[in-house]
Amino acid sequence: MADKKKRYWSTLEEYYHNPEVERLRKKEFFDKPEKVFKQDFGPQGFSRRDFMKLGGAAAIFSMIACGNRPVEKIVPYVSQPEEITLGVPNYYASTCTACPAACGLVVKTREGRPIKMEGNPEHPVNRGRLCARGQASLLDLYDPGRLRYPVKIADDGTKKKIKFADADTDIIERLRNSDGKVLLLTGAYHGPARLDLINKFLNMFNDSRHYKYE
Repeated sequence: MADKKKRYWSTLEEYYHNPEVERLRKKEFFDKPEKVFKQDFGPQGFSRRDFMKLGGAAAIFSMIACGNRPVEKIVPYVSQPEEITLGVPNYYASTCTACPAACGLVVKTREGRPIKMEGNPEHPVNRGRLCARGQASLLDLYDPGRLRYPVKIADDGTKKKIKFADADTDIIERLRNSDGKVLLLTGAYHGPARLDLINKFLNMFNDSRHYKYE
């Protein structure tokens, strides 16, 4: 007597009891997971699994950056400026010094601390736009590795912290003993007032040179 029990199938191979289909039916995965995810994206063997790991880590770091401001102790002003109201940002017009373009800025501050820079829409050079270099220049102000005091480098290469007054005295003494040979290295400046100040300084020496570094 034929088996009249209903049998369900999804493909013709399954209906005709294809041996390959029967073999795959007993496997949980078609292949081992490491073979499925081991897809090289480049000569360095960057796999899909590694890409997912890095993508997940980047998403977590970006969400961490969206947290609230850290809790800080309130220290009252001894003499609070009239234009500052706690919790209300102030905006100041300024000029970007990240490159020689000297774009106009609108600096957002909170309690006297600059926290964001945008282009000044009324400035004729950038007209409200600001490049990535200008946006990132604010980070230099809060760079923990920046120099906070004068450092004197000895002949053996060691660095020593000195006072500002001692640094000024040492520089003046070296200029006096230079026999008029002075080399001044600065950034690229175009402002007439600053250029005039540099020229006045260089004219004090017989053999002076000015180099600009961008």
